[in-house]
Amino acid sequence: MILNYESANGTVEAEIGALNSIYDVLRYTRGIARKFGYQYYSIMRLHNQNVSSFSDISVVNNWPTEVIAVFDDLQHAQINQIVDSIRNANLPFSWQLSDLGKLLTIGEFEDATDIFENFSFTTGVFFPIYCPKGRLGAVSFMGDRVPPDTFELASLSYISTQIYDQVEIILGATESPQKVNLSAREKECLRYTAQGKTSSEIAKLMTLSEHTVKHYLVSICQKLNAHNRVQAVANAIRAGLLD
Repeated sequence: MILNYESANGTVEAEIGALNSIYDVLRYTRGIARKFGYQYYSIMRLHNQNVSSFSDISVVNNWPTEVIAVFDDLQHAQINQIVDSIRNANLPFSWQLSDLGKLLTIGEFEDATDIFENFSFTTGVFFPIYCPKGRLGAVSFMGDRVPPDTFELASLSYISTQIYDQVEIILGATESPQKVNLSAREKECLRYTAQGKTSSEIAKLMTLSEHTVKHYLVSICQKLNAHNRVQAVANAIRAGLLD
């Protein structure tokens, strides 16, 4: 038996199988992170072979804005080097802050270290996952706790696989929306929304007023035939607008 608990709603499989939206996945994964002592989580799709930013591969995460900015400011080659290290890992692996220094240039890493430490983003674990369709993804948890022991790693690996499989089911549940044309600003706003950013946070990142950001979100929802921003993100991923 991998887990030593069953939820009030039944087994973990049933619990995750009952998740019907990306927002449901977000809330559930956040709870798992807290249960295992992590502050942060991330779910990524890694089938795109040429990544220009970490925002391109993120389905959902609750990383601090400042941490995301560090990775998105990296050079194209550095980003793909990090992503490739995840792709090439056949088994779950843990990392510590010092490991990132091997992938970042010295100057950038010294600047980033303070940011990571300020947000307790100093250790974590990645779970590379192949969904039934053969698409590679990853679920990860970060924080400032000690690396997980063998039992915890096995439990988290099992849960992460179930979560990612459900994400693929949710994203593939309906037909892709008709082709839509989003402006560069709308696409940028959509990427930040997919990362779980609030309108206020997006406004600061894009140097816009919050009113303008909300206008973009309304326009995005209309173009993607979505009732809210969470559905807009799901429809955009299915349409390949966030790949």
